[in-house]
Amino acid sequence: MLHSLPNCSLSLIDFRFEWQRQEELRVDSVESFPIRVRRKERLVAASFAYPDYQAVLVRVACDGVAGWGEAMTRSGPKITALLVEEYLGPIIVGKKFDSPDSVWHAIWRELRVRGH
Repeated sequence: MLHSLPNCSLSLIDFRFEWQRQEELRVDSVESFPIRVRRKERLVAASFAYPDYQAVLVRVACDGVAGWGEAMTRSGPKITALLVEEYLGPIIVGKKFDSPDSVWHAIWRELRVRGH
């Protein structure tokens, strides 16, 4: 299901935190939510122009606590969401990591051998 939002303005939010847990975290689940924000005017970035802002919101639960992220996509947010849940999710779900950074590196190592 593609979640569509009406015409609206987007503000950029910068979340920063320091990892303070001493024990490992266990990834319980990964969910993805493809979204499309309709815009009144085209979004222009570098040599691309988009009629809509498209992204995939990603919810990851670790030890019962959920966090949110974003998987950027220029087109096909449903496809990106499927990749997150069906391909990347199984790489990390059920495994333990010592920090969020080590989760990112596990995904990066998997993708880099495929040219991404």
